Amino acid sequence: MEEIYKNITANIKIQRFKKDITQEQIAEKLGVSKVTYNTWENNPNDISKLYKIAQVLNCTLEDFFNGIDINK
Repeated sequence: MEEIYKNITANIKIQRFKKDITQEQIAEKLGVSKVTYNTWENNPNDISKLYKIAQVLNCTLEDFFNGIDINK
């Protein structure tokens, strides 16, 4: 499971970099502190938070799970 979280984190960062948006900017849009957002990005274990991040980045949850083999 830890490997899946690492891949989701990497995919979130890829989407964030594609949109040229900082953690601080996302945190502001979500109404949370940068520290809180950083925790969400690096500990992606809550689907509701992932959904909120995807909305801000204008992408889908599928983008975060891209390339992940969930059958491992």
